[in-house]
Amino acid sequence: MILLVLPLPLVLLLNLTLLEPTRTLLGYDFGIIAYVWWLSIVLLSTKPQWLDRRIGLPAMHFVHGMLGVLASVLICFHAIISLSMATVDLWVKNIGNIAWHLSVFELLFAVFFLSGVFNRWPLVARLKQKLQVVFKHQVSVWIHRFNFVAIGLIWWHVHLFGRITNLTSFLILFDAYTVVTIGFYIWKHFIADQSERLTTD
Repeated sequence: MILLVLPLPLVLLLNLTLLEPTRTLLGYDFGIIAYVWWLSIVLLSTKPQWLDRRIGLPAMHFVHGMLGVLASVLICFHAIISLSMATVDLWVKNIGNIAWHLSVFELLFAVFFLSGVFNRWPLVARLKQKLQVVFKHQVSVWIHRFNFVAIGLIWWHVHLFGRITNLTSFLILFDAYTVVTIGFYIWKHFIADQSERLTTD
């Protein structure tokens, strides 16, 4: 459902209302899907209890990691296709490129420090162990929160894009996805969790 259904309304709305060559629309679609998957990662980071009961926490962590990898791959395809669009405003390009590089950094950091992929190679495992003294867990968590910076940059990137800003219905839905996701995250982490702590105390 996360991989296919959630991005579908935005993808369909854009493709039905924007007149562009198929290759250009495909590039936009990659960017939209990656953005929705990043929003899904934010929702998964709140560890919804109904989903935990349904698939379990390990499976939720797996989906979280898988979406991060797939979103980064799609944003690379989006960037590569978009590089040929010379008419795009420089601000739009630069903000998109910053978000792209940030997402790649996030992916590389997560694969190296937050997974066991490299633990089978003793030399790399020792290097990782030494670096983890510097990149302690709390630092890693804050670096992981760069996702919010990437989401903010992508939101700005879309709102600066002249061809998109004329599509009122698309922008309303795009903003709704963003506001609902960030609003739920803020409510869960800063209101609901705080209320639970006060109740427990």
